[in-house]
Amino acid sequence: MDNGAFLLVLLLPFSLGLFLAAVALLHGASAGINSLVMTMRGRIIAARASRRAHAYVRKHQRDTSHHGLI
Repeated sequence: MDNGAFLLVLLLPFSLGLFLAAVALLHGASAGINSLVMTMRGRIIAARASRRAHAYVRKHQRDTSHHGLI
């Protein structure tokens, strides 16, 4: 067995382990980013709903009489 084949056999498990570690890290990072995006989306939707609810209440609680009396 020449030196190149010996190094290939020796380093193949190490390189496979590095590849699997990289895939696991990328998967974890993408899951974390997805979680962050979903959390921010939920907050934005809740804030928008709250603003719309307050606007609805303000609109329907306005004084509509000409003299300021209901």
